[in-house]
Amino acid sequence: MTPMESEFYSLMSTFLTYSQRDIQSVTTTSNRYYMYTKKDQKQHRKKPRTLTKEEAIRYRVLFEGVRSGAMVPAVSRSFSILFEDYLPIRIAGRKIYGFLGKVMEEVQEERLGEVMRARDVTGWDWSVREYLSIDSREVEMEVQNVIEYARFVWDTIVDKALLLEHSLEFDANHVQYQEVG
Repeated sequence: MTPMESEFYSLMSTFLTYSQRDIQSVTTTSNRYYMYTKKDQKQHRKKPRTLTKEEAIRYRVLFEGVRSGAMVPAVSRSFSILFEDYLPIRIAGRKIYGFLGKVMEEVQEERLGEVMRARDVTGWDWSVREYLSIDSREVEMEVQNVIEYARFVWDTIVDKALLLEHSLEFDANHVQYQEVG
C-alpha cells in the first residue's frame, strides 16, 4: 500500500467511526449548549458555526454518502486511486476532511451539552437496564440512558418533519413547473 493510499484509508476510516446518531444529529442539534460541558473552562474557543436547515441537510448527506461509499470496496478503491493520482483531488479531499471533521466535532459537543443540560435540570441520571429472558433467566443486555433515548426519538421526529417538508416543497415546485410549462 502506498503512503497516499494509506492516508486516504486513514481519512475514510474516521467517517466510519461516526455513529448513525452522530450523523442524524447534524440536522437536529442546536448550538445552544455547545459549551455546556466545558463551563468550568475558559471559553477561548470560537463560537460554533450556525448551520441553516439547508446546510445541515447537505452536510448530513455528505456524511452519509462518505460513510456509504467507504463501506463498498469498489467505490472506496476508485476514490483511493483518484486521491493518489490527482493532486487537486488530494488537496480538496484533505480540506473537506478537515472541515467535516470540525463540523462533526461541534455536533457531538452540542448533543452532549444538550444531554448534560437535561440531566442537570432533572437531577437524575435516568439509566435504564434492559433485560433479555433466556431459559427463564434474566440476562442484562444494555444500559440505556433515557435522556439519550429521548434525544434519539426527537431526532427521528425532526427527521420525519424535514423529509415531509422537503417532499411538500418538491411537490409545490413540481406543480408550479407543470402549470408554467
